[in-house]
Amino acid sequence: MIKFSPPYFGAAYYPEAWEQKELDKDIKRMKDLGVNMVRVAEFAWAFMEPEEGKYSFEWLHRAVKALGEAGIAVVMCTPTATPPAWLTKKYPQSLAAMPTGQKFVHGARHHYCPNSLVYREFSNKINTRLAREFCKYPQIVAWQLDNEFSCHINSCYCEVCERTFRQFLKRIYGTIDRLNESWGTGLWSIRFGSFDEIPLPKPAPANHHPSLIYYFKYFMSHSYSNYAREQTRILRRFTAVPITTNGMPPFHELDYEDLFSNLDFASNDLYYSPEEMWKWCPELDWMRPLKEKPYWIMETSATSAGGLIPAAPYYHTPGALRAKCWLAFAEGGEAVSFWLWRAHWSGQEMEHGSLVYAWGEPTLAEPQIRQVSGELAKTKDFLNSTKPEKPRVAVHFSYPSMWIFNQGHLAWNFNYVSSWQELYYRPLLEAGIPRDVIYPNADVAGYSAVISPFMAVIPRKTARKMEDFMKNGGIWIVGPMSSFRNEQATAFQESAYGPLEKLIGAHVRHRFQASGKGKVDLTGHKSVGCSLWCDAFIPEKGTKAIAAYADGPAKGMAAAVERKIGRGKIVALGTHFDRRFLAGWLVSEIAKYAQAKAVSGCGIVAVRRVSVTGKPEGMIVVDIAGKGGKATPDKNGVDLLTGKKVKNSLSLPPYGVAVIKY
Repeated sequence: MIKFSPPYFGAAYYPEAWEQKELDKDIKRMKDLGVNMVRVAEFAWAFMEPEEGKYSFEWLHRAVKALGEAGIAVVMCTPTATPPAWLTKKYPQSLAAMPTGQKFVHGARHHYCPNSLVYREFSNKINTRLAREFCKYPQIVAWQLDNEFSCHINSCYCEVCERTFRQFLKRIYGTIDRLNESWGTGLWSIRFGSFDEIPLPKPAPANHHPSLIYYFKYFMSHSYSNYAREQTRILRRFTAVPITTNGMPPFHELDYEDLFSNLDFASNDLYYSPEEMWKWCPELDWMRPLKEKPYWIMETSATSAGGLIPAAPYYHTPGALRAKCWLAFAEGGEAVSFWLWRAHWSGQEMEHGSLVYAWGEPTLAEPQIRQVSGELAKTKDFLNSTKPEKPRVAVHFSYPSMWIFNQGHLAWNFNYVSSWQELYYRPLLEAGIPRDVIYPNADVAGYSAVISPFMAVIPRKTARKMEDFMKNGGIWIVGPMSSFRNEQATAFQESAYGPLEKLIGAHVRHRFQASGKGKVDLTGHKSVGCSLWCDAFIPEKGTKAIAAYADGPAKGMAAAVERKIGRGKIVALGTHFDRRFLAGWLVSEIAKYAQAKAVSGCGIVAVRRVSVTGKPEGMIVVDIAGKGGKATPDKNGVDLLTGKKVKNSLSLPPYGVAVIKY
């Protein structure tokens, strides 16, 4: 009997697009290239149910059987991203609506409303039939829900969503008076007399109320997550195989903490160019701690991306494709799947990169695909018996904060995601400090240091966790541009930061947008520039100013403060320091308090691998910058890829990889 086990190395495949003879040829090519997993069926609803209530699965059974007999594992997808034409024509109430109220039309994908009961009924039927048909295949090693929830539209403005949104708010607030009071709707005469008067944020002469927009984002995210939970419940009636769905960065406005809460493992689609390979790292770093299980890369490009977007102007230079695959496995993944196996010969994505051209010959990716598949076979036992050592440092990422910043009411042209990545995550990466990316509800007990930049909303529950964290010896670096909104998306009335001011032991006396020319004086350092935003503190007794504004309207006032709490401390940043200085200061603080030891230089990712019990077993080192570099393993070992001994220093060529076993 064939055993299917990770590491998986595969691609998306569309048997519905090819004749049986081509399927047979493709399976032979897969075996030749070392592909041991394929993902199928995410866009095949019209083939599964060509007419309402009439199902056809023979073609898919043939494909799944043939793949399994060849030793190729299968990820089965629910087909709900592409409802068939008969459904959208006969049941137009299933279609999503634009902000103007106009319905989307058939012919693309994701044109459904996640709250449409009609759509959900047909979705449940096809998923039930699909699960019943394919629940007993041992080659099906995972199920994927839909495809990239909210990839093309993240909000629906139909009548169903309007009604459901009002019900959603009523469950939260209970009475319209409580909602009015919480949102402060007295201004602009927005005050609502009943929940039925609450609109969706459709086009208006000026901005809608910030709380309305915030809660609508929350509602739509919850709607997709609720839909995912419904699909999961159906599948679990028939199968115990792990279930996931695929995220899609740049971070959408879906709350992934909620979306993946009921799923078995996290997966993601990553399409960054080789020059942006570092952007893979924050994506891997949120998946790993979210479920505390190996994650999957469900899609990435083998050559280039294109089709629905203009063709991406890059190809993988020698070694780059191999490096990004190994980066995914090093950081805790157990699968890398490309989009797609064989290029489409028709449709919207004909120009997307692939492993095989539409006419059947391998693409430019062939040499590196062969190399990686061979290396995975060599290192399989090591990968399956080890995992990344848990980092001592975490960085908060907050979807509610992103929803606040995306309304654009604070710093001019500020982008939450790119600023978070570039200014506070990247310095840790480039210093070689291992880190997790965590969401607000995450358990922080296992960390020594937590950084919370641009955390516009700090839930009370999170604040309590962080207080306990500091009492037990942790350092919390919070800010800048944090805690200026409450959980209703309104400002605090008692103070700028609300309850956080009591925790930091300082009062925010002034707030203003930075000019970009101001400077701050830091204790023990020379003056450095500040930007984005300025909060000026008046420290209380027991709180120390560690930086002061050197000029401007807040000259002499504290720009950053710190206070001991239990065995730990809090550091509050009122402004964004000069980027180069901040990177050095941040790394210094983290290294001091978290005892986080860097083992690699800029552009090199070195991941310590440990056994299930935490025993050091080795290290995987990858050059993601294409410049080569050095790393310092903790022990002597053997590079499983070359068989060569590795001592206290390791040199890598551009895009080099080493898998060191101690």
